[in-house]
Amino acid sequence: MIEGCPSLERVPKLPIGLSGLCIISCGKLKALTTNLSDLKHLRYITIRGCSSLESVPELPIGLPELRSFEIEGCPSLERVPELPIGLLWLYIKNCRKLKALTTNLSNLKHLRDFMIEGCPSLERVPELPIGLSRLYITNCGKLKALATNLSDLKHLRVYIHGCPSLEGSPEVLNSRRRQMKELEPVEISADP
Repeated sequence: MIEGCPSLERVPKLPIGLSGLCIISCGKLKALTTNLSDLKHLRYITIRGCSSLESVPELPIGLPELRSFEIEGCPSLERVPELPIGLLWLYIKNCRKLKALTTNLSNLKHLRDFMIEGCPSLERVPELPIGLSRLYITNCGKLKALATNLSDLKHLRVYIHGCPSLEGSPEVLNSRRRQMKELEPVEISADP
């Protein structure tokens, strides 16, 4: 764990056997280590309160153990990198400048939970993996479009709140809900 290092600008090379990476309250951090692809036993990455972090390096397929990626309170982050296909849990919160999610989201065949909160610059959610069981989106003010493959997600539980720009909601989601045979309840609210 790296915590409370306000002057740290770059995470140094990390030990190969590391199983978890947790970086908290490093306000000047701009870059992570370049040897992430060497960390074959890494099971989780948590990054919180790193206000200067603008990007995270691509997380290669070569991280077979990575199951959880959480990033919170990184207002300068503009995009989420490519993620390994074994990921189970993706959580993104309070990243004000986040405009784009990873383009390989639909390839994350093991992803079960995807939560995104407080990302007011995000405009669209790309195609989702077929096995996703929970989609939670709140307070994404500029979000205009959801994945077009929602009707293909048979066991998806959806919660959307505080996304007033979402085009066609709640009509679009309710229409897709009727198309989904075994869909869990869908909750939609435009109130912030």
